[in-house]
Amino acid sequence: MSEMFHTNRQSFARAAVAIVYLSCLVLFAIYTAIPWLLPFGSGAKATSLRLVAAKSHATLGENIQITIVSVSDDGKLDTERDDLVELSTNSDSRARLSHSRITLARGKAEITLVDNFEEPVVVTVRWVSGKTILRGDSVLIRISGR
Repeated sequence: MSEMFHTNRQSFARAAVAIVYLSCLVLFAIYTAIPWLLPFGSGAKATSLRLVAAKSHATLGENIQITIVSVSDDGKLDTERDDLVELSTNSDSRARLSHSRITLARGKAEITLVDNFEEPVVVTVRWVSGKTILRGDSVLIRISGR
């Protein structure tokens, strides 16, 4: 009788371990499938604007490309944003921007900065209008002589 009880305990323990492993496998499958099961459009949701300058140092009169993007907290581009944004430079700068206001197209826009004076230039982007408020951003570009 004792031997039969011991065999049943071993069978029960094996069955319990198998159930735990199977449950873990099913939970893992569900967890990895969730992004594919969510409705379309549940991708990146922008929370801020980001300025990306082609160069952080430039020479006098050089055109510097600056890209404005709407990004989520984890840095992913939100292509559903067509917000209006405003750009400016620090008040003592003599740099010129190609646009002071621009509308994002699929979460992105580009402007150009030109400066004929040796100076540090801080370019700032500020959200004006769109679906939801986006945090602004700034970038420093140093202009030096040739």
